[in-house]
Amino acid sequence: MSRKSILEALLLLAYEIAVLLALIGVVRWLTVYQQAPIYRAAAFLVGMALFVPPLMFAVYRPYIVPVWLAGVQAQGKAAPAEVVENKVIGSYWRPQDMGRYVEIKIKVKPADQPAFQTRLICRLDQAQNLAQGAALTVRYDPQAVERAALPLE
Repeated sequence: MSRKSILEALLLLAYEIAVLLALIGVVRWLTVYQQAPIYRAAAFLVGMALFVPPLMFAVYRPYIVPVWLAGVQAQGKAAPAEVVENKVIGSYWRPQDMGRYVEIKIKVKPADQPAFQTRLICRLDQAQNLAQGAALTVRYDPQAVERAALPLE
């Protein structure tokens, strides 16, 4: 696990703790100052506890490195490929979005088997340089051809 992903996980944990403390504060406020029954406060706390984690997962999911990516980058079979479709090129992105992982449709042309289409997983900053029709070298997993990645630099 890289330092960046550890730092991101710690920041997410700190955020979750801050949300939990804020929810506890709201529950105390509801029960002390508003004289609301405790079951209303508990229902609010349970509702928020069910709502916040999926929301945070949806927000941070594009930044999480796929588990298989490092293995394919290091040990995958190298082959020439061509970009079939890249929907992220030319779009406006904030600088902090460049660490997101995106998918690009490619056509892999291995020497020992017929060409096939798959998806390439790469960071957004790498995807910005890959126009439709661009030739590149990728690494893919022969056992699971849907897993393709750019080689390690």
